[in-house]
Amino acid sequence: MAACNAALERELALAAADSFYLVLDLSASELVLKRKGAILQTYLVHGSELGTPRRGFGSAKPAASWWASVWTEGRTRPPLAAVQGPQEDETALPPTPEEAYPAPDAWRVDFREGLTLEVLTPQADRGRGLFGGLATLFGGSRPRIRLTMETEIAGRLYRGLPPGIAFLVRPRVPREASGRDSAANPSPVSRTSL
Repeated sequence: MAACNAALERELALAAADSFYLVLDLSASELVLKRKGAILQTYLVHGSELGTPRRGFGSAKPAASWWASVWTEGRTRPPLAAVQGPQEDETALPPTPEEAYPAPDAWRVDFREGLTLEVLTPQADRGRGLFGGLATLFGGSRPRIRLTMETEIAGRLYRGLPPGIAFLVRPRVPREASGRDSAANPSPVSRTSL
């Protein structure tokens, strides 16, 4: 319960600032876009994994408090860019946001402190497989949180994410019946080497 209280204190500090931030709520399987404590948009998350950097055939262990941090100055990669279409006459309807700003099936947000938030659609997640894992075997030095979302939801998040966003993880709420404290098992997402 102490981890949940600490996460709420960090969230209150973000709410006091005049900026946008994301909260990954692992108990609800949601990613929430907020500003000044107000919920602007909620995105359903189908899966979440903590990835650690590869070191040869092993993986590095993440810092014990990675989930207790606020990650700042997030930048979307690839950056949002409009598709240039043919010039249309003045009577034509403008393109929808989905047409004007198509979202890739896999994209990420890199934070200043070294965390990467990866967002994958089911198409990108299926295409990962064995060779996708082998491609990152010797690369990458940043810890990652990988989220899987439906294509439409991931696209809305991609198009609506403001630059310089902050991010924090709200750990799972421990079950009262289990008798386990969240401090005894702080890892809020499934851990894997990516």
